[in-house]
Amino acid sequence: MNKILIIDDERSSHILTCEILKQSIPNCKMLSALSGAEGIKIAKAEQPDTILLDVVMPKMDGYEVCKILKADGQTNSIPIILVSIFHKDTSSRVLGLKSGADVFLSKPFDPTELSAQVSSMLRIRKAEKDLRESKKKYSTIVDNSHNAIYIYKNEKVLFVNDKACEYSGYTKSELYGMKIWDMIHPDDRERIEGYGKKRQEGKVAPNKYSARVIVKNGDVRNCEFAVSTIPYKGGFAFLGTINDITGRKKAEEALKQHAQQLLERNEDLDAFSHTVAHNLKNPLGAIIGFIDLLIEDYTELTKNEINEYIGYISQGSNKMLQIIDSLLLLASVRKAEIYKEKLNMGQIVAETIKRLTPMIEENKAEIIFPEKWPVAMGYPPWIEEVWVNYLNNAIKYGGTSPQIEIGADTGTTENVPDGLVRFWVRDKGPGISAENQKLFFNIFERLDQVKTEGYGLGLSIVRRIIEKLGGIVGVKSEVGKGSEFYFALPLAK
Repeated sequence: MNKILIIDDERSSHILTCEILKQSIPNCKMLSALSGAEGIKIAKAEQPDTILLDVVMPKMDGYEVCKILKADGQTNSIPIILVSIFHKDTSSRVLGLKSGADVFLSKPFDPTELSAQVSSMLRIRKAEKDLRESKKKYSTIVDNSHNAIYIYKNEKVLFVNDKACEYSGYTKSELYGMKIWDMIHPDDRERIEGYGKKRQEGKVAPNKYSARVIVKNGDVRNCEFAVSTIPYKGGFAFLGTINDITGRKKAEEALKQHAQQLLERNEDLDAFSHTVAHNLKNPLGAIIGFIDLLIEDYTELTKNEINEYIGYISQGSNKMLQIIDSLLLLASVRKAEIYKEKLNMGQIVAETIKRLTPMIEENKAEIIFPEKWPVAMGYPPWIEEVWVNYLNNAIKYGGTSPQIEIGADTGTTENVPDGLVRFWVRDKGPGISAENQKLFFNIFERLDQVKTEGYGLGLSIVRRIIEKLGGIVGVKSEVGKGSEFYFALPLAK
């Protein structure tokens, strides 16, 4: 049974403390003393497991009582929790530390904090007893712990278990004397060192926190730390445990990625339903309508009218085929695993122009492109689709007899990080408002412009392709000053 001694000159404080602790700590015996002298006497006779000691008492205050108990061979190992309304005052805490107190608590009590601190002291006391009874047994338990365990004082490591060596890759002789912060990742070190210094000065600091640790071979591990104050050779030190959560972090990240993939797949399903409902419906309706006319009026129609209707049916069928091909490409980009290679951009652009020749001739479009292209990394079939989409839109919306320029930038440009090369398509069309620019590259956002024949998938496909290849997409435009659509890919090394 745990023994808890309360030394306080106020009876009401005894009653309240006992009620809190009996509810949270079973099988405990409460001992009471109304003065410092009485408390010292009971402590020597009963050897309590923890002492709650009030600072403000007549004749002999808590600091003096604490000094006496810590100086006596019979009581110096008993954990002492100093209780004071002044516990946040630095000078008071320093006096308490000098007197040998293990923990500070504020008054009036926070029941949760009181229970937690007393429970912690009881655990430490029990550990000390077990250590005295069987040092070998203690060592076996500690060394077989699933967590790394260490003790440090004045920033120096004094003790580690076998798991700490396993985690870090260092031997015990290498760890002993090492500064406790030496293995903390530089980006976390200032924060963790700050916690330690506050704790050393008796100030409030988090007892549990996460940080990255750099082990001996240079790997970075994500770890959870728990630190508490313990009695150590007539003074105090800090007991810490380390739980390697690198695997858990990876699992959490994998879960996030899976959730994002599910979200994107839902977007694909939405895209498909939107396309079927709003885009395939129109050409399909036209096809059905002209077929019905052919069936109903075939004998009355002229050969030219029949050919005209068949032409409309063919046009609608081709449009449906384009939409379906785009949906298949959109889905395949997410699933496909591709090998990136150095791009022959001149050849890719030439193939694009060849595919778009009928459209270029019909719209009397002029396309200007450079003699040389910088070399980027990508997947040629997909990049050809990107150029097709960009040039297709430039021809459609670039004005009458559109003049289009395509090119590339290899230096640092706005909104493009280092290491990427930017490719662009510029037209001299009516331009796009800043508000409407925000709609681009999202599935099925499309402006209702004159001559709009798009089906809302093109720029979504572009974005998905380029992001899959490690690049970015964007648009720059002003109303009345034309538009520039661009994509950027990793520069070949």
